[in-house]
Amino acid sequence: TRVLTTFIYQTIEASRRAAIAEMIDWADPGKSGEELRQGLVEYLQETEVGREVDEIMLEAELDFSRWQSLLRSIRSRQDAHELAVEMRRKTESYPDHPAVLGVGCVALAMDDRGTEAVREYSAAAISNLKTRYQKDPEEIGALVSWLLEQIQHHAQRYAPAVTQGILEQGGEPVYRQLIQKRMPRQTHPLLFSTGLSLLVDKATDLIQEL
Repeated sequence: TRVLTTFIYQTIEASRRAAIAEMIDWADPGKSGEELRQGLVEYLQETEVGREVDEIMLEAELDFSRWQSLLRSIRSRQDAHELAVEMRRKTESYPDHPAVLGVGCVALAMDDRGTEAVREYSAAAISNLKTRYQKDPEEIGALVSWLLEQIQHHAQRYAPAVTQGILEQGGEPVYRQLIQKRMPRQTHPLLFSTGLSLLVDKATDLIQEL
């Protein structure tokens, strides 16, 4: 019973939440009937990008080099839009999957879907890798590094939203150090307002080495 309850709340509830978020987006009163119709068509239609996503999910779901190749294949605004639609659809089926959430974060930024959605996806990617997949700090750091690299390359103006989502997951020194290393200073004032914290972390490391 406990296992079933955990599955319902961690997976099914998250899936339903993703579906509801999609419906709320569609129900935006600022959208016209034509925009709603077009959104529904896009959500239901099969695309080349969608087929490639399905292929990666079947063959190498956590191989970020495959996902990186997919992102590099995006050549137009329409491609970016199709990828964003596909990753939001995949989130309903895989609401806790780090790759789906991480690629979804980048795809939403490329499609200019807003900072709040991008922040939520980056935070969820890191959180689920830690809690659901129980990966070690090195593997989590690899995803953080990958996310920062992709957002810098594909949608740099969303870098503050991504870094905020990452820092919400505990603000471990390794996350801050990766952000400091990969991101321009001006992209995330919150990180650099914690300069004293970084100095304390470094001092602690030096003391432990003595």
